[in-house]
Amino acid sequence: LRLLRWAKVCFRNGHALRSLPGPVLTGTPFVTRHARPLSASHLGPVRRVVDKMTTFFGQNVGTSTPVADSIPGPTVQMPNPVRSIFEGDGHPDNQREGLLFAGRLVSRKGVDVALRALFHLHERGRSLALTICGDGPARGRLEATARELGVADHVDFRGWTEPNELANLYQQSRAALIPSRKEPFGIVALEAIAGGCPVVASHVGGLLEAVGECGLLVEPEDPKGLADAVEDILKPKVRSKLRAAMPA
Repeated sequence: LRLLRWAKVCFRNGHALRSLPGPVLTGTPFVTRHARPLSASHLGPVRRVVDKMTTFFGQNVGTSTPVADSIPGPTVQMPNPVRSIFEGDGHPDNQREGLLFAGRLVSRKGVDVALRALFHLHERGRSLALTICGDGPARGRLEATARELGVADHVDFRGWTEPNELANLYQQSRAALIPSRKEPFGIVALEAIAGGCPVVASHVGGLLEAVGECGLLVEPEDPKGLADAVEDILKPKVRSKLRAAMPA
């Protein structure tokens, strides 16, 4: 309370009711950054109503249009930044190899969809490899899925990856796959674009804005559609158009 009385502004990096009484009691103006839609709350309808009502107590920042649209209180939209971990424009297309996924290994990230898309690509004679950077509770299940599909020899589960190593992978890969079932923003899309790597992503949430003109969007839960988009994104004319949009 002493610090809140001293402060001109309180910044809340995420919406949590436990951090709300302090600035309300002291009358300290506060800004709340929302990383995901309020409607995504898993605590039930009463909590969702309370969450929405409390957004009128201060200023809000939404990281994407779907997030900002879920906040009834005063809101501005401010996208997430990308880390400065890249040097140069990466490898030219003729030196890039394989596909890349980066993110938590959880169901909503859709890694199983990427594995099934890889299976369809191999059926079509596209012997591509997939590097998976990240860890999480679904890893064992995903490794089993890769074995069942017969693509395990072409999938490299790297686990948690150092930022510099991940930057190199963005700059070496032919395309980044983001087959999420839900995604309020999509920082991986920005990282891939910063590394000169075209993106194939699900047409969900904030990915529409994060990918922009630098990748292709497909419906979620559609491995064949994802495989089709990968084949399209490997075409020189398509890649040239997407990479031309990346600097902006």
